[in-house]
Amino acid sequence: MGMVFGIQREEEPSYTVVLDRTTGVTPPLSTPYEIRQYGTRYAIEAAFEDSSTGDNKDETKSPFMKLAGYIGVLSDPQNEGREGIAMTAPVA
Repeated sequence: MGMVFGIQREEEPSYTVVLDRTTGVTPPLSTPYEIRQYGTRYAIEAAFEDSSTGDNKDETKSPFMKLAGYIGVLSDPQNEGREGIAMTAPVA
């Protein structure tokens, strides 16, 4: 996901490989896999109700834009500490 023709565009979270079963495996009898251990991670989510009234701008904001505002994308961070939060690529 973070690589396109060998160019890495997103920062990947660091991890330790706990178990590596990617070599010496003969598909389809067994699927290659890797078990990874990541450090502390946080997740945030936003509820969304489609409000047709449009009276309150904050209520009609998409969940993506609410989350983007929280971490400081396209505006000052809208979180308690007013600190930007770096995005990393999703884990594949």
